[in-house]
Amino acid sequence: MFGKEKKEAGMMGAMDMREMVTMLADLPEEKLAPMMKERMEGFLRMTEGQRRRMMKGMLDPALDLPAHKYKALCRTRTMLLMGMPSDQMMTLMKTHLAALMELPQENRMKEVQTIKELMMEMPQEKRMMMEMMEKLMPPDMMKMMR
Repeated sequence: MFGKEKKEAGMMGAMDMREMVTMLADLPEEKLAPMMKERMEGFLRMTEGQRRRMMKGMLDPALDLPAHKYKALCRTRTMLLMGMPSDQMMTLMKTHLAALMELPQENRMKEVQTIKELMMEMPQEKRMMMEMMEKLMPPDMMKMMR
């Protein structure tokens, strides 16, 4: 591909990702969870760089969603993560945080605020698990959580 074709293909990829995220956000939980789980399992088969680019590509349009839809996606993602083996959960969380740190401050703050709200809704044992996971965050991310 050259010039214009390459640019159009890149724009189409971004548009496809935006459409996919919007479609996921419109699904009921019983359909969203299996699709998101499949996506997360796919992330685990990727290299770190591929995984970070794909996660960032999904985060960008997800953070543009209305707050209630974004929160629903985050809730599902968090619950799926907590049900994974710890090594897989850690791999995905570290990559997610790396992708998040590449986004503008405003978007990082939206993610942090959403996670804080979700933690307050969780049963105590799940909240404790989330608090343990927080300790893995880079120092500047941890400051935002406080």
